[in-house]
Amino acid sequence: MTDRRRINIVVEILKKEGRLSKNDLIRRLEKQGPMARQTASNAIDYAVESQRIFRQDDVIGQKQHIVLLDISPEIGIWEKQLYETVKNIFEKFDTRFSFFDEKYSSLSVEDKAEGVYTLAYLMTHIGSIVQLLELGFGKTEKWTNLKKEVFKIGEKFVKQSTTIPKPDLEQISLYILSQNMLDVKDDFDEVDEFLKQIKDK
Repeated sequence: MTDRRRINIVVEILKKEGRLSKNDLIRRLEKQGPMARQTASNAIDYAVESQRIFRQDDVIGQKQHIVLLDISPEIGIWEKQLYETVKNIFEKFDTRFSFFDEKYSSLSVEDKAEGVYTLAYLMTHIGSIVQLLELGFGKTEKWTNLKKEVFKIGEKFVKQSTTIPKPDLEQISLYILSQNMLDVKDDFDEVDEFLKQIKDK
């Protein structure tokens, strides 16, 4: 079972039963998943990280705090959580790009090509996330500044490409093209699988 499928099961249970504590949700995943306890816990964490479900602080009894999980966030809290998550994503990307850039001159053409492809692929997803957030929450200064960070990442790739000899640049470009074609094929496979699932609904 893929992580994506496990996350879907987490969401389906919360849709059906409403807010649950993590322990209660783990018990249901063990029974209905079926998943091992650690697998269920990981699936819940992945679902939170990917913004499919959300943590909500609640108060019970004598001001006892409990964290519940639900599919519907409170928007103000949600935006703050998303902003912090995306800032963390940028920091993680910068760390990885800096390491790759430091090693770049000593790498083979093949390793350079693989590095540029994987980092550019990651950057594409980060850019898409920021664009969707700007659409969802409006063009506030917060999200507009993050969008500028995406362009700065693109500039890093452009600057790096100016140091590559033309024959190597052509080889790297062809490698990235071939990988992108494979990505498109995989995407079509996922679309076809989804269309099969909804065919008789």
